[in-house]
This record gives sequence, structure tokens and C-alpha cells, in this order.
Amino acid sequence: MLILVRYTPRWVRGVGKSKEGLCPHCEPARWLKTKISAYWYHLNYQHGISSITGKPFVQPTAERVNKKTGMKEALCHKCNKWILNQSPRDKDVLVPEIYW
Repeated sequence: MLILVRYTPRWVRGVGKSKEGLCPHCEPARWLKTKISAYWYHLNYQHGISSITGKPFVQPTAERVNKKTGMKEALCHKCNKWILNQSPRDKDVLVPEIYW
């Protein structure tokens, strides 16, 4: 499937619980367990690649800071609602598109 090229591991090794996938985006190379979803989490939260489409998450239509909470919000292109676009934890976000 060409659509999943960004999500598909470069190489796979091991079987069962020891099965690992090689991240197609990391340099130096990084092996992640597939059975416990480490590979899925890594691609989603480190690189912003959807496991469903194999494509990067879509950018928000617009962004703003909520005056009451001081939190960043993004305007969803699909539902046209303002969605929280910032981790509730005081921590940098690697892929902000995940939060909206």
C-alpha cells in the first residue's frame, strides 16, 4: 500500500512480543516494539503520522489563545469548533496537531 509508506516500518525483526519495527523517520535508526504499541505511539507523537491514513496530521484552520485559560486552541477544519491544542501538562508538545 503506497498510502502507508510514511507509517510502515523500514524493516521488521523478531516475532510475537519481541517483534520490532524500524522507524522510517529517525536518524540514527530506532527500533520500537510493535506488540505493545510503542511503534504506534512513536509515529503519532514524535512524527505526527496517522496509523489510519499513513499521512501527517492536518494543520488547523486557525489558532488562538483562550483568554480565560491562557491555553492554545485550534479551529478544526472538519467540525469548525475550537479544540484545545496544548498539552494540559506544562510540557513542550512535539506534534501540536495531535491535540486538536
